[in-house]
Amino acid sequence: MDAILIWDKKTRSLSVKCGGNMLTENTRTKDNNDRFGITILEWDLVNQGFTASDSFFKYKMSESDPQKLLKTFDKFSDVHPDDFPMLKTFFEKASTGQTKEGIMVRFQAKDEAYYWTVLSARFFFDGLKEPSRVIVTLLDIDEETFYNQQLEKENQMLQGILEGISLGVGIFEINGDVIPTYLSDKACAIFGYTNEEMDARIEKRTPIYFKLNTEEDPLSQIPADLFSSLIAGETVESKISVKRKDGVWIWLHVLGTLSRKKDEKTYCYITMRDISALAKDGNERNWQAERYRILSESEQVVTFEYETEADTLDYSIYTEAGVLKNIHIDKFLEGLSEEKRVHPDSKALVQETFRKAQETHSSNSIDILADFYSRDYRWWRLRFASVIDDVSGICYVVGRADDVQAEKDNEAKLLASLDKEASFRRSITAGAILALEFDIESGKRVVSRGDILPQTIAEDITLDSLVEQLMQRAHPEDMPVMEEYDDVRKIMRGLSASKRKISFDYRSRTICDRYQGYRWLGITYMYAVPNKQGYKHVLIYIIDINEKKNTQLMLMDQAKHDPLTGLLNRAAFKEYFTELISSHEISDGHKSLDAFVMIDMNSLQEINDTYGYAFGDKMLKSVAITLQAMRCESAARLDGDKFALCIHDIPTEEVLREQMRILSNALTQKVNETVTLSAAIGISIYPTDAKVYDELYEKADQALCAAKKMGNREFAFYSSDIGEADYAQEQGATSREAVNDEKRVFIRTFGYFDVFVNGQAIPFKVVKAKELLALLVDRRGGFLSASDAISFLWEDEPANELTLSRYRKVAMRLKSILADFGIEDIIESINGLRRVIPEKFECDYYAFVSTDAKNRAHFPGAYLTNYSWGENTLSILEEMSE
Repeated sequence: MDAILIWDKKTRSLSVKCGGNMLTENTRTKDNNDRFGITILEWDLVNQGFTASDSFFKYKMSESDPQKLLKTFDKFSDVHPDDFPMLKTFFEKASTGQTKEGIMVRFQAKDEAYYWTVLSARFFFDGLKEPSRVIVTLLDIDEETFYNQQLEKENQMLQGILEGISLGVGIFEINGDVIPTYLSDKACAIFGYTNEEMDARIEKRTPIYFKLNTEEDPLSQIPADLFSSLIAGETVESKISVKRKDGVWIWLHVLGTLSRKKDEKTYCYITMRDISALAKDGNERNWQAERYRILSESEQVVTFEYETEADTLDYSIYTEAGVLKNIHIDKFLEGLSEEKRVHPDSKALVQETFRKAQETHSSNSIDILADFYSRDYRWWRLRFASVIDDVSGICYVVGRADDVQAEKDNEAKLLASLDKEASFRRSITAGAILALEFDIESGKRVVSRGDILPQTIAEDITLDSLVEQLMQRAHPEDMPVMEEYDDVRKIMRGLSASKRKISFDYRSRTICDRYQGYRWLGITYMYAVPNKQGYKHVLIYIIDINEKKNTQLMLMDQAKHDPLTGLLNRAAFKEYFTELISSHEISDGHKSLDAFVMIDMNSLQEINDTYGYAFGDKMLKSVAITLQAMRCESAARLDGDKFALCIHDIPTEEVLREQMRILSNALTQKVNETVTLSAAIGISIYPTDAKVYDELYEKADQALCAAKKMGNREFAFYSSDIGEADYAQEQGATSREAVNDEKRVFIRTFGYFDVFVNGQAIPFKVVKAKELLALLVDRRGGFLSASDAISFLWEDEPANELTLSRYRKVAMRLKSILADFGIEDIIESINGLRRVIPEKFECDYYAFVSTDAKNRAHFPGAYLTNYSWGENTLSILEEMSE
């Protein structure tokens, strides 16, 4: 009920307009002796007045002081304890104008009972935003609420009764259409619906369409005459078959009756029960009768029975002594590829035939090569029939096999014709985009009904022209494969009845104008036996395998790579290294060395324990990036924190030793004051140390153990007399080097530009200071003037007082940063000119260009990636690398 409060300023009185009628403030919508109706309360805060409608005095709150009631309405209103928090929150919001919506709460009346009401409150404010008047309305909704609660209880009770019935229950409304209005959970399960699916259908009032395709709607499979009999007033009891939503056929026993309601609507109530198990017992009896009928008619032939659900085959033969012998085979079709009783050439036909026999009722025969007596393969003609049921499908395929070897000996020509047609059918079934037959001798096309001829291919095309067109459309990288098979006549002469076809995959531009670019195709050349004129034919068919091939290649690539770092995994690395060794053995002129580099990252477990495994994974990814810069095609993660590199074509061991020193510095990274991520490295050399992968792996591992004893940042080469004395001596040399050069500086330019001091990267807070140092390093010890530096650091600005001032500040900040790490002496400044002193640090760029060309280490193809001006030097490095 909608009510509007009207305030008359002149008379200062309140009226209520309800349902089109004007009520005075003391008028009630219901009998006072019955219920409360609408209660109106008003506080005049200016004149300290209070008015209320008569129904207010039936509430217990009317006994409270009105002023206290207003100030603490939630306390003095005798609200139900459960509704107290909601009422308190409501008045807090209403007093600040945050809400104008009503709430449902229960107030206590003087008869001690609680009644449901809709409470609304409105605060009015004066010019100073102080409250001047408050109006509260209470709308009695107790009867409506009580009615709804009772209705809900009745519905829940009815639902409990229906769900407690073991049978499925369905209620259908009849009004010209048959509309389902209720299906119990049991009924939904019988038809294969979920409760949510059925509720959505009932809400849409979707009728049953008896004459439409019923495969997607099991309800529409209920016979229409069943409802016709119900409407005629009959009580119907019937056995029907329906196909559930999951495709399984079931038998149902249904019992239905009619009911007419007071609203003149007609409803039918149907109970249903799944009796498929009973129907299956009947099928069992049917196929047993058919089996014994066939066996009784057979004497000296092979009889068989195939159970489709269990995939078992039982066949019976008579021995030479006239004794009936039974043979049982489990998982017949599943294990057909390994079954020796059926010839390999006949396995596909047997599998295809038995699969089809499971789907539809059929009586058929096929000819196969088989060995039922464990002697030799002979031709047998299988005559069979399938025992089918409309509900559960095929249960058994039963039949007999007759020896037709003599007949087959005289039917070679018929065999060739049937085999050719079967080849065409298989190619079309496989989705061929081209299927053509040619005479091998003349090269002319042999037209057949099974031909698939794309519009881009001429009808009179010859064998040579087709091969030429296919090669023209092939991807350049696949041309070697195509050239291997360009002489079709030569290939066909090498085939025989036992090896009748060759197939291979390649990429080609489309031959059917359906796609753009290159796609993966599968091409097959199939041999056809001579016909009566003695000519030989070749069948060529092409299949689009692009999606399948790309998926296969993607899975193969994923199987070779570590999922976290993207590097090769252990198995793929072994395959790569083994192939590399094999290629060197084939090439007699190979003079360079190959190195197996095994790397163990130290302190990783400590990093995981301190910062978590997510941070540890980031460190592993950083290691992978560094290794990829060294030799991306052969970096691998063996396991956990162990990595490997295959560095090939090394001119001398000294070059490799320099590379390992650079790699060790690049992999060293300070994590905090006490933890530093570093690497121990072990190296074995092919062919000096070993000539097979497993031995190289083992010896690199031994060298790694020695490196760990030397120190967590060292590397060691394998030697036959490896021992503590050798490594103590090398460790001493390393220690002396550390004494002579206390600050070990390494500058990386290949890739991103970074500076490392004793393995710790310098965090440049001033970007331009880092770029200035990169400019100086790029000059390789040459002096750089201020104007030249400005042209690189601020490309779009001229050299003037402003930019010169900026440059001087950047140079000072660079000097300060280097001083913080104790390496400010790597830069020399004379009369405003600056340069780096190459003797003060190590640099991958300097090592590369200073090495003899034949001994030059691998260049990764990236230089000062941070800065675009480094491209000039990059082009020079690429030429040197080539």
